[in-house]
Amino acid sequence: MIYSRHWPENNDFYIYAKEKGHGELIEKLGHNGRGGLIVMDCVEDNHTQEVFIIFDLFFEFCRDFGIKIEFAENFKLTRNMFQSSLVEAFDERDIEEWTRYSAGGHTEFMHGYKGLYENILKSPWDKDYETHTERGHYFWLHRWLIQDMRKNGSYMPLQVSAYDMRLSQDKDYLIEHTTVEHEVRLDGDIWYRFHPGTGKINVCGLLDRETHPTIVFSLREHNLDYGGEEIRSFDDLQRLKPKLMMGNQDRIKLRYEYDFEYCKFMKLYRFVTNDTGDYKIPTWEFDRNFHNVFQNTLPLRIYYVDDDVPNQMKSKNKDFKIHLEKVQPHFDFNDIPKINNYKGFAIFCKSKIQLNRIHLLHEDFNYEDIFEMFYYVNTYKSLFKNNDNFIIYNCEHQSWKENSEPLIGDLPRRL
Repeated sequence: MIYSRHWPENNDFYIYAKEKGHGELIEKLGHNGRGGLIVMDCVEDNHTQEVFIIFDLFFEFCRDFGIKIEFAENFKLTRNMFQSSLVEAFDERDIEEWTRYSAGGHTEFMHGYKGLYENILKSPWDKDYETHTERGHYFWLHRWLIQDMRKNGSYMPLQVSAYDMRLSQDKDYLIEHTTVEHEVRLDGDIWYRFHPGTGKINVCGLLDRETHPTIVFSLREHNLDYGGEEIRSFDDLQRLKPKLMMGNQDRIKLRYEYDFEYCKFMKLYRFVTNDTGDYKIPTWEFDRNFHNVFQNTLPLRIYYVDDDVPNQMKSKNKDFKIHLEKVQPHFDFNDIPKINNYKGFAIFCKSKIQLNRIHLLHEDFNYEDIFEMFYYVNTYKSLFKNNDNFIIYNCEHQSWKENSEPLIGDLPRRL
């Protein structure tokens, strides 16, 4: 990819805008990426009308240059889309270093520098906000994103550039120079670049989601069709906004960024839809009490009835101990918070549950670890369950001490 703060002279859209009489305007606003052409729903700035002109011009350019923009509500996620060729190109030390500093792109939710075991006992609030943001997609950010997506839906669509390599005259260049980028994934003959979305796609895999709303940019001559609706104008984009935001339009505001990245082999120009705010702020503010409650949790106490349950209740980290206690079928499981002296989290499991995933989209998700459940719970609720067979208790919730109606959250459907 070639990124530039200013227009390269051979940029097709730059040339097109000048030929259409907008040379002065394109020079004025011609920054690539954030800080350049941005349309915000919630802010009227000095450039708004000028930006609208450029976006209208962009869609005209797409029609003339054969660029297709499609919104697919049910874009199919395949196993190959979770496999980055970066892993094959780098050695183990390089991968570890890259994972440490990258924003997303990794699938290690339990282990490693950014995983649960490494972070759950370390409060991010012992350091400053900047340190938290520098960690990128790690346990404390993932925990918020997972719960937010389960509660509110998409949050934002994935954004994907798609290219049929069979039609490329630069296939060798394509494979050699682009597949080592962590955003690029190969699915058969189709080249995909996910951005924004490399962090979110991994959360989709963790949540067993085989589809996700996606904006796809492709070349019309490649005849790529994802069963969605074409976006042919800025009015189309505005009309589709409720679908893009999956019902979150009252909670967040949408920003359209002029981020027309230029691909040497593809000559594809695209924009980016994003949140007007810093999405990491809610991750910083979310459920700070969780760290305090989990400090009182180990060893994790699990109360069970059937004898086949202990075989499932495993920890993949020797420092995270589990205490199993068999109880009788008539046991009143709502006594568990009191039995635990209203401290920490605890679990009731009557009979065997399905810990493994229904749709295994990446080998890194092929594990059965009871501590994964702590991605799905928070301290705002008294307990989490789908039925009375498997329940996670927040023993420190005030409702147990007050003997009031418990606040109930749900868990992933496989549980």
